[in-house]
Amino acid sequence: MLRKGKVVVLMLAALGCSSVALADDDAGTGFSVGVTGGTLGLGLEAGYRFNERLGVRVNGDSYHYDKTTTSGDFDVDGKAKLKSFGAALDFYPMGGSFRISAGLRSNKNQFGGDATPNALLVDVGGDTYTAAEVGVLTGSARFKKTVPSVTVGWGGKFKTGVHFGVDVGVVAQGSPKLAASSSGTLANDPTFKASLDDQLAEWQHDVKDYKLWPILQLHLAYRF
Repeated sequence: MLRKGKVVVLMLAALGCSSVALADDDAGTGFSVGVTGGTLGLGLEAGYRFNERLGVRVNGDSYHYDKTTTSGDFDVDGKAKLKSFGAALDFYPMGGSFRISAGLRSNKNQFGGDATPNALLVDVGGDTYTAAEVGVLTGSARFKKTVPSVTVGWGGKFKTGVHFGVDVGVVAQGSPKLAASSSGTLANDPTFKASLDDQLAEWQHDVKDYKLWPILQLHLAYRF
């Protein structure tokens, strides 16, 4: 009986030491805050890791980008305004740093610009007009307001300290909805409006397959 009692005491002591070591290694509240940057934009992020397998994150990202280019008979001043807010549930299948995440984003991304004729005669929807008749075309592209996201990534171990992370995946934003208006002398002419609608239909067909927005996002966070 004495020997069995000693064995039980030693086992309990060993388990107690292991629990202390685990607590030291994983010490902290599970909360984290940090910064993030990538194809979603630049922003702030906060998270909570409940245990080795499960966590949640929320973030907000934004970025503005302007670019001037030439397309056909037009000089285009394009603008991209990235702005979205999201929450994701993180699953760590092996209890370490690798994670699979699924979430929803409030998508306020907008793309637009002004197209100015660079020739005396320009083509709009297959019809020819003078530069004065067309004027400046102002266009925009908008997306679904609430969209799902799926990523795989690396998010740091489940312990206190500085963590580096990366996520790769997609946002299913749907095909963009295009709109355009004209400042030319024929802006309110029914025939010209029909030509502009034909041009929009052509552009809409060109972008119909751009339903997925790529995610490549880097993270730097501190877990408390």
